[in-house]
Amino acid sequence: MWAIPLSDQTMSVGVVMHKSTYKQKRNASLQELYAGAIADSPVVKKMLAQAELVSEVKVEQDYSYTADSFSGPGYFLLGDAACFLDPLLSTGVHLAIYSALLAAASLTSLQRGEIKEEQAIGFFEKSLSQAYLRFMMLIGAFYDKNCQSENYLSMGQKLTRLSSDQVVAFMHLACGTEDMADAKNPIPNSVFGEIPQQLRERLNILHNQQVSDDIKDKSSDLLKINAEFFEAVDGFLSRTTPGAGDDLYVVTQPRLGLAHTRVPALQNV
Repeated sequence: MWAIPLSDQTMSVGVVMHKSTYKQKRNASLQELYAGAIADSPVVKKMLAQAELVSEVKVEQDYSYTADSFSGPGYFLLGDAACFLDPLLSTGVHLAIYSALLAAASLTSLQRGEIKEEQAIGFFEKSLSQAYLRFMMLIGAFYDKNCQSENYLSMGQKLTRLSSDQVVAFMHLACGTEDMADAKNPIPNSVFGEIPQQLRERLNILHNQQVSDDIKDKSSDLLKINAEFFEAVDGFLSRTTPGAGDDLYVVTQPRLGLAHTRVPALQNV
């Protein structure tokens, strides 16, 4: 559950449940499901003791999405306009701020004539895609009922290069400092050579589990929807392939912008 206080003296209260749990309780109305979830949470129940419901109870499924492209000639998509993954770990806040930084650095260098537009587009597309993929891996493992906590932390550690300590590594991922370090590092992050492969392996496992569940439900609609999802994710992975802007990184001094990686000249021995 989440409970987010808003500026108009109301509070956004939401409930997330597995689809199998929802199906088991589908004879109940949405309002009954909602009220039951609140009653089962001592903290939220206490917070809402004197509150009243002021809006309709609604349900949303499969809320994760990405735009077909994050950038193109004349535009960059920021925050939720580009993508949304999951409320977990406040990924939306980080991706909004991170995409704004990438766009600002790209635009300032572009206006100063330091880079070409196709380079700025390529840099932005790949950098934001990599950040989204990293969170997708982390959150996907969190929701995987077969992933133990120690395996979760271990996988998180593989997605960072800032720390070898699993707990510290997780903090870097959750806080977004790992993405910031990547954007400002002129040395390509080798971890992203492994992420697509790891993600495809996890998707294959999830796909097999999903197909098995869908066959049990005997629903051709479910089979079609999940097939489209895995096809879309596979297409998204192609955005991280080498291309324009690969040699760029963010600099903040003496001013915000993008810089080209300088390959040290070989010295005679």
